[in-house]
Amino acid sequence: MEAFHYLQNATSIMSSKKITLIIGAGASKDINPTIYTGEELTKGIADRVTDRNSPGKEYLSEKLKIKLGINTEIRERFLIHLENYRTNPLILNPSIDEFLNEVNNFKEFETDRNVFLQIGYVMILAHIFGFEGREDDATLKALFKENTWLSILSDEIEKNKILEAPLDNRLRIITFNYDRIIELYLLRKYNKSKEIIEFINNNILHVYGRAGALDGLQLRELEGGLKEKVIPFGFANDQLEKIDGIKTHIKVIYEKRNDASFLKELKEIITTSTDIFAFGYGFDTVNNSRLGFQNINTIEQRFVANVFSNRSLSFDFNERRKMTEKIRRIVPDADIHYGTCSEFLEYCFRN
Repeated sequence: MEAFHYLQNATSIMSSKKITLIIGAGASKDINPTIYTGEELTKGIADRVTDRNSPGKEYLSEKLKIKLGINTEIRERFLIHLENYRTNPLILNPSIDEFLNEVNNFKEFETDRNVFLQIGYVMILAHIFGFEGREDDATLKALFKENTWLSILSDEIEKNKILEAPLDNRLRIITFNYDRIIELYLLRKYNKSKEIIEFINNNILHVYGRAGALDGLQLRELEGGLKEKVIPFGFANDQLEKIDGIKTHIKVIYEKRNDASFLKELKEIITTSTDIFAFGYGFDTVNNSRLGFQNINTIEQRFVANVFSNRSLSFDFNERRKMTEKIRRIVPDADIHYGTCSEFLEYCFRN
């Protein structure tokens, strides 16, 4: 409570600046430590596609068979290929995105391509819905019973009257996450006011889409003339036939995109930001390029990055070094920190 109280009385930097938060999976993990980052998700999908760790107690894998007709033989073939990819010593950071890119392009997958892609997308979303959880699950308990980086963000929103009309661009959030944790927190915090809905619709951007719109939010346009569907927070992740029907809500990192105007908007946001705060973000080369990080000018722009995203030092010393080096290659004079997301955001807003 002490740190939060200090922040409330600190001088804000937002009144005269344009601040952009760049958020990755670690930001959600900081709310609920059981949420997977990229490499963990890849292993989680490998574990659950046949429920290999629960012999005789298959659950999600059985749903793939019952709800989608994906038999054991196909799922075992998927697992063999995924494990060959995941355990390859040449793959430094295994990701389900990279694996699905191989499925989509390599000749070896011609026969099983469509069903393997179906398994991959459905399993990504099934894990996302599982992480979001139900009313009594860890994510919601952490959101509203602890001080988090979201409560610090909310304090800044109130202090700087961000929600007062007309809505401006002093605060933007670019997220690489599919989950709706930020949206849910803000909607409940501000009682689904029209002001917070406008802020979410205009100032929170999901680079690769989201698991679905929450009730009251604008339905975003999908490719092919489709519209996003409303999917409630707490959606049961065993409803695989329904999940299969919304898999177009999300994209993976290497998937071809037709929304050039959106990608241009992302780069313009970065270019016009006075302050860029990145946390829980993996600094992948493709994502850095999509954001235009190569054009950051630290003489005129402040770039602050956080390596750690959990309540403990989840990376060992060598991992810290590697991540620090990745950031230095992008922005040599970046201001780099190694704390929780809450500690990091508190620092950013009071300095």
